[in-house]
Amino acid sequence: MLKKLVKNLKPSSTLLINETSKKLEDQGKEIFNFKFIYLSSILA
Repeated sequence: MLKKLVKNLKPSSTLLINETSKKLEDQGKEIFNFKFIYLSSILA
């Protein structure tokens, strides 16, 4: 059952954006990163 669930997972949009921006950055393109870290959720 777990194997079926794992097979049907879709890629994370956030990870896809990060991978794409990293590839563009590696190509020398200027990337503006607007990541936000919510410390309250980390510290909770």
